[in-house]
Amino acid sequence: MYKKYTHTSWIWILNVIWVFTISCDKIKAPYSRPLFEGMIDTISYPPPSFSPDYSASRVVLVEDYTGHTCGYCPNAADVLNALTESMPDKIVGLAVHAGENFASPKPPEYPNDFRTEAGNAFDNHFGISAAGQPNGMVNRKLFNGNRISPYSTWQIRAEALFNSDPVADIQISIKNYYLSSKQEIISYIHVAALKELTGSFKLGVYIVEDSIIAPQKKYIIDSQTGNLITQYIENYVHMHMLRGHSGPIWGQTIFSGVIPQGTQVRKDFLIPVRSEWKPKNCKILAIVYDESNYEVIQAFEKKFID
Repeated sequence: MYKKYTHTSWIWILNVIWVFTISCDKIKAPYSRPLFEGMIDTISYPPPSFSPDYSASRVVLVEDYTGHTCGYCPNAADVLNALTESMPDKIVGLAVHAGENFASPKPPEYPNDFRTEAGNAFDNHFGISAAGQPNGMVNRKLFNGNRISPYSTWQIRAEALFNSDPVADIQISIKNYYLSSKQEIISYIHVAALKELTGSFKLGVYIVEDSIIAPQKKYIIDSQTGNLITQYIENYVHMHMLRGHSGPIWGQTIFSGVIPQGTQVRKDFLIPVRSEWKPKNCKILAIVYDESNYEVIQAFEKKFID
């Protein structure tokens, strides 16, 4: 005997199926979850007004691929710190802990794992740790056919980019609201084309943290004997550390085709603050790059808390 279902019964069954379907959705890790329109309270936390500055300076991204058991990596970190301190309006630094050899946990001396999903993706794609560490990139640009840049070349290559084109092609502006009660960051990111451009350009958004205290290996040369000495620095200060990303790892397309001068776009992000981050030391890093060759066109960073 077949049981007959009324119209009301079918509605009840469909509702049950819908509820179970919703409850089975998986949510990604906080630093990579997709963001949806309507999640941000733009009344209490209004986006700022924005007008392009056609004289805005170019900002270069210098990436340092590093690890806590890489004894030569503190030398590269010193170079990056010096560059960002001497040219804070022209250079943004990013320290990416990546690779199995030097960045994986090695307890008890080096228990931390500072690798990230984004950092692993970048390292695997560009082959930095496979080429040896410390190494990095300057705007992810090819120099003499090679994207990987030893730290001894970072300043020269960054300055060459400033000298060749000191005015930015693209401007990035960031406004952050730190919601301490919810442990969230609202980030409004404006991007504007300062000249006519052609191509496809992506916006990538990342979380960076300074002043992380954790062990680090360091090699020094004994001035008397010339021998290599290994130091264990328990309270080493790690700067510019990549901690996560918001939205797709490789960013989202914001401009495509022929982009007229003055074209603008705003992207809104709601980012949960992870328990291991110290908000006072964290920043939002935004980069815009050419999708055809990965070259960074502009970079900009803004602290969680001004």
